[in-house]
Amino acid sequence: SSLHRALNGHALCSHAHLRGGRVHTLFTSALSHQAWPHFLINSYGLFIFGSAAAETLSSRELGVLLALGGGASSMNHVICHPRNPVLGASGMLMGLVTVDGFLDPQRRFHMILPWPGLTLSMLQVTDLALMANLMGFFLLRRWFGAVAWGAHLGGTAAGLGFGCGAWLRGDQRFADPWRVHVDQCGSDWRKTADSVEAGLDRMASLISGRP
Repeated sequence: SSLHRALNGHALCSHAHLRGGRVHTLFTSALSHQAWPHFLINSYGLFIFGSAAAETLSSRELGVLLALGGGASSMNHVICHPRNPVLGASGMLMGLVTVDGFLDPQRRFHMILPWPGLTLSMLQVTDLALMANLMGFFLLRRWFGAVAWGAHLGGTAAGLGFGCGAWLRGDQRFADPWRVHVDQCGSDWRKTADSVEAGLDRMASLISGRP
């Protein structure tokens, strides 16, 4: 149908589209989704991490960050996988996660999954996302080929560029990435270990019937 052709021509990004001059697909593809679970997961992530970034960034800065993350994620995917088109906001989401690690590294999240009661700092979430995407791109593509690992890394690179650039310009809202790791990593992981231990204690109490 004409609608299907229009969506394929303007909502997907690919090497062929860019060679044909459809540069706008670098950005429109980051707003497009094919399956509703993919859309819901990315929308939830954009809401959580976008809201965190919006507490510190102006609307203009947030818009620039989202555009950079979307464009860089699509471009990196096309470079890494020129035969495969890409769509989805997950690369844009990775850019937000990365910048949030600069803006509010001490923000804490209380998780339900993968372990009820698990606590992680924003810095830990940022680092874990980067490690997961690097592992996915270099080691897991054969088994999880449907995941756009290259797009995730492109969005992460955009976030790193945005955050490091602001920090190097002396913007006090952005933490020194090296210093914050030195100061915070050890205590963060001790708190995470304590939260796991507390969760195990609560589970044991539930199983044994003790209050």
